Amino acid sequence: ERSSAPPAPAAKSLRAEPDAIRGEIRLRDGRAIRVESRLAPTRFNLANITACAALAHGAGIAIAAIEAGIRAVEGVPGRLTPVPNKLG
Repeated sequence: ERSSAPPAPAAKSLRAEPDAIRGEIRLRDGRAIRVESRLAPTRFNLANITACAALAHGAGIAIAAIEAGIRAVEGVPGRLTPVPNKLG
């Protein structure tokens, strides 16, 4: 069977930078959620941010509140924390 559901949100413009995750998540209705996160820039965190934003939007949470929530999330101290060393 083919699903008639519209495509899921797309995180094509999300990018992992050395110190943050930035970009946009495009929603089915054409709007976008702006992402600015201090979480470690890993594929795991990119996927989690996208999934949580999509679920929150689907639950009717305002885009501004989703954006504020993403900005407010802090990582767990010591987990995925860069450790300076002779290699950088």
